[in-house]
Amino acid sequence: MKRLTRAIRSICVNEVEIRVSRELVTVSWDGQSRSVRPVVHLGTGPGRARIVGIGDTFGSLEPSVALPVFGPLPAGVSLATWAEVVTQFMDYTIKQARRSMVVVRPTVHLRGVRSLGPLPGGNPEQVLTNAVLRAHAFHCMVED
Repeated sequence: MKRLTRAIRSICVNEVEIRVSRELVTVSWDGQSRSVRPVVHLGTGPGRARIVGIGDTFGSLEPSVALPVFGPLPAGVSLATWAEVVTQFMDYTIKQARRSMVVVRPTVHLRGVRSLGPLPGGNPEQVLTNAVLRAHAFHCMVED
């Protein structure tokens, strides 16, 4: 009975909380949560930078460099590439919740944003709100 109740509630719930810090990002929804390290691994092969892993998950044996999502930009990584990395990271984070939810475009509540300090792209609230919306969220609210 508890499983049925949880399944029915997950259909109706369309809100996700994402708590960010430089060490860990946790997405929570309907009493469940998942955490991921805010690191994206970029392939170092020839051509355009390619994401080959997020957090501790790798999808390739290609040599890569770890890029901290909320850290300073390493040499050789452009601001445009970093902005795309942040968007892909937030999309990955939201998908952790979407796997268990029927809702496709949730409302996201961001917490802990001010603790990040300045980000390469500017104001952290603006940068992360834009990344979350580009990651197909319906709405994003920063709640520190």
